[in-house]
Amino acid sequence: MKTNKIFILGMAVMLMIAATSCKKYLDVNQNEDLPSVVPPKVLLPSTEASLAYSMGGDASRYISTFMQYVTGASRQFYSYNKYSMNEEDFNNLWNNMFADNLHDMNSIIVFAKDHPGQYTAYDAVAKILSAYSLSQSSDWWGNVPFSEAFKGFDNLKPKFDSQEDIYNSCFKLLNEAIDSIDYEVNTAGDDLELPGDFAEDFIYGGDLDLWTSFAFGIKARLHLHLSLRDNANYQNALDDLAAGGLTGNSDDAQFIFTEAASNPWAQYIENRDDIAYAGFCLDNMAANGDPRSATYIDTANANWWGAGYLTDFFGYYTAAIPYFTFTEQKFIEAECKLMTGDNTGAQTAYTEGIQASMDRMSVDATEAAAYITVHGIGGGTQQDMLAKIIYEKYVGTYLQTESWTDWRRTGYPALTPNPEGVISSIPVRFVYPTNENVYNPNCPQGSTLLSPALWWDM
Repeated sequence: MKTNKIFILGMAVMLMIAATSCKKYLDVNQNEDLPSVVPPKVLLPSTEASLAYSMGGDASRYISTFMQYVTGASRQFYSYNKYSMNEEDFNNLWNNMFADNLHDMNSIIVFAKDHPGQYTAYDAVAKILSAYSLSQSSDWWGNVPFSEAFKGFDNLKPKFDSQEDIYNSCFKLLNEAIDSIDYEVNTAGDDLELPGDFAEDFIYGGDLDLWTSFAFGIKARLHLHLSLRDNANYQNALDDLAAGGLTGNSDDAQFIFTEAASNPWAQYIENRDDIAYAGFCLDNMAANGDPRSATYIDTANANWWGAGYLTDFFGYYTAAIPYFTFTEQKFIEAECKLMTGDNTGAQTAYTEGIQASMDRMSVDATEAAAYITVHGIGGGTQQDMLAKIIYEKYVGTYLQTESWTDWRRTGYPALTPNPEGVISSIPVRFVYPTNENVYNPNCPQGSTLLSPALWWDM
């Protein structure tokens, strides 16, 4: 059975990679072959794999360069390290997020709607992943198509919804998912088809309680993003976590790859290898005597790629790509408690966040305790404490895209732009890709890596 699950995952990911890596153009609404309807149990695993490949691929590499987790060393990424990027660089990621991930999730939602009462759980999972994917895309580009998207030839030129409307759509999707899972769990015999084991749901194996926790965690993340628009969102985020949220590292929402269909960082090192694993993050970890440093970068030539490369935890073929972690959640809690005046609660959550990160990396307990004794104590002004929280969150979410949003929101960590950059500042957004600019007249024109600012980035 285990071998069969791995084979299914391998086939799902390989098909997804073949479909996405060779694309030059695919409209958000394109439906070239009008295939017969694909049932959710077939779509869900390939959709989860496709999303993981997007999040651990271009999105992670671009943002890790901006956030100085890594350094572009040669060829294409040497240019990216100097912020030299154009519309063409974003075509594949846009197509993967919209023409693949969000399109397929929408297909599951439509299928469930057409079969009322039969696919409630699949519908909920697809809505949670849609909210996740949609919010990520909007946090990168701002206004994006959604309300008129995924209609095939009925509308090949969808409007771009405002980021405010996108966020409202995300909250609606998450709330509907949470409500329908609660109904499903408490209503016997409602679903004819539930996500079963890890051959159908590679994230949580059909555990609806964990999907609910993930949904509440994403709600908290999104409310935190909106705190500059309205500081009541700090309390809204805390309310989300009180209602649900992850309970420990074992609840992390993540996708684990296989050697047959491998982690995108592993593929990149194997095929391109134009990134150096050095920069602000790792330099500061070394200066602070952070014991996680040796779990991030191989310094002893003990891992697959050798000294100077990512350790197996991040860079091996079977390494996981996280969507949302308990570590991130604890730092959301710490920031929100700090900003609502609960300094004691903020300190507790801050320390627990560092510990969760240490545990996630299997750091020796004595070494973790020694680090927390020195670096796990807050104090100073509110901004001093905020800087500490965001820095530790930045370290604890290494290679993840959320750190870019935190930096844009707060200005922490205090990064210095590349002095050789073709622009004077670290990018604050992605530009719209060539294909959307050319084929969809509703695509906003004139975006650069520095403007216009995102709606929540006041």
